[in-house]
Amino acid sequence: MSRKIFIPLLAISMLFVSCFEDMDDNIQPASTLDIQNFIYRGLNYYYLYKADTPELANDAFSSQGELDSFLNNYDSPEALFDYLLSPQDRFSALFSDFRVIEDALSGISLSNGMEFGLVYYPDNSNNVFGYVRYVLPNTDAEAQGLKRGDLFTTIDGQQINGQNYINLQTPNSYTIGLATYDGTNFIPTGETALLNKTQYNENPVYKVKTFDINGEKIGYLMYNGFIKDYDSQLNDAFAQFKAQGVTNLVLDLRYNGGGS
Repeated sequence: MSRKIFIPLLAISMLFVSCFEDMDDNIQPASTLDIQNFIYRGLNYYYLYKADTPELANDAFSSQGELDSFLNNYDSPEALFDYLLSPQDRFSALFSDFRVIEDALSGISLSNGMEFGLVYYPDNSNNVFGYVRYVLPNTDAEAQGLKRGDLFTTIDGQQINGQNYINLQTPNSYTIGLATYDGTNFIPTGETALLNKTQYNENPVYKVKTFDINGEKIGYLMYNGFIKDYDSQLNDAFAQFKAQGVTNLVLDLRYNGGGS
């Protein structure tokens, strides 16, 4: 998995062009259309899930004018970005403030503690369901009793679908409706969980365990991000393995999105 970050940098590039002129030159910020073109080109060139969005195909628009007309349908870069994202993409984000990115690379973000995935219903409909991958400690999701494997099908009382799934990423507060699956249908349990995001410092050393299997000590480390500010916690994990006589290690990077 990869965490892709697209940042509107056109204003910065304009700054470099003018760097040898007078300091009091009036630098004009990039227009909304310029920024939207930048976002579109980035997704068109590099997006892992490009095939999920027809408008990102190389032959989707016959001219720049036709592309501009499409981009002008969106009131803001954020609205365009949200539309172009694939439902299976939980990691891509748009930042206009570099300080937010710096925090993210240090493990600091707004989080309710529910790390989840999204999948279309198996009946090929537009409906989407979510599943909990894991829950971060000392968060709202933990307090609500959510756990790995829980399923949910609604957000704020509405069935999740290929259009409104983005509401699981942007708001600071929302309510999910839990469900079970009987092999054919999703069945609402009637239980809900109200989740609120707060600033959270995530320790990427998520789980450290030692197993005794056939007389051998097997270490298990679930490591969810390469974040330099937590090197001491990582060293502590390996010190624990050494003290317990671990001879083999299972390193779980399934949910590691990279880092600094």
